[in-house]
Amino acid sequence: MKRSLSTAAGFVAFLFWAGPIAAQTATLQGDIRNGTRGGTPATVEELALISLDGGMQVLATQRNVGPSFRFDNVPAQRNGPLLLRARFQGDSYATMIPPTPDALEGVVHVTVFESGASRADVRITAALQVAKLPDEQLAVRKLFAVANVSDPPRSFDAGDYAIYVPDEALELRASLVHESTRMPLNVELRNLGDGRYLLDRTLRPGDSELTIEYTIDAQDFEDFMPLERERTTPDPHSFTIVIWRPADARPEVSGGEVILENIPDFGEAYRVVYRPGEPVHYDFEGGSVLVLNPLDAEFNPIFDHPGKTVLGLFVVLGLFFFLISIVRASGLRIVRRS
Repeated sequence: MKRSLSTAAGFVAFLFWAGPIAAQTATLQGDIRNGTRGGTPATVEELALISLDGGMQVLATQRNVGPSFRFDNVPAQRNGPLLLRARFQGDSYATMIPPTPDALEGVVHVTVFESGASRADVRITAALQVAKLPDEQLAVRKLFAVANVSDPPRSFDAGDYAIYVPDEALELRASLVHESTRMPLNVELRNLGDGRYLLDRTLRPGDSELTIEYTIDAQDFEDFMPLERERTTPDPHSFTIVIWRPADARPEVSGGEVILENIPDFGEAYRVVYRPGEPVHYDFEGGSVLVLNPLDAEFNPIFDHPGKTVLGLFVVLGLFFFLISIVRASGLRIVRRS
């Protein structure tokens, strides 16, 4: 009798402790669809479940999975979102799962696409965001808004374009964000030499934004438009939108045609038309510098060093995912020439 009571007490204790543990996990179920073929069922080479709570931690990986999938013991209580990263025909596709209680309920849909979008299916607009910092330093953010309007929808190979970054650039980093997630993912750039870098990725259908950030220990720099590897010169109509901070740090520009624009809800900006294969020189010697703490110009509450985290600077300025919105608001468009 004592043994039975002891066993029962142990079982009750197990339920007491196991109940909360079980309640903290859930099952994630979903399906995989081929967006190029109208949402037909698809199989991917790899599907990874990643936690973005405090970093990128791979929780589980499945290979050769589809068209349905299931992940057990998924953390139900978390501070950050989950990411499903699918590998399909050599390309990666991300699906975001927000950190809400009902996000793990129901079926999660993962959509992948076949490659093969042509250059005529893609509109690319470029911009420069430049902040003039103390100690004669510039923080440069080079952005490319890419609208992939292929029909049927296919991914576009961005590896056909080389992007210029000056040799004196410091703290170079790149990120890519798609409208479906609005979360930037760090990407690697391949150095070709002579200031040219390649993004060895495909860009999925819809709107994407590629961001390249760096600092320069100078008040001036040169820039080129992207170069197509096949032709080695940019399109004749290539231009970039140039915005700057502080507002009085308007740069002197030489080497390109400069048009002053008034961007709604933002202010002045330049539209700079680039000449094929020729550099454009930007000089920020005039104007004031950007000081994030107006009470103490010698102390910056955001950075230990003015250029330590360039991304943080532009988040503070409210410019994240900004290029696509100002291009649409301004009416500036690239029209592909036949």
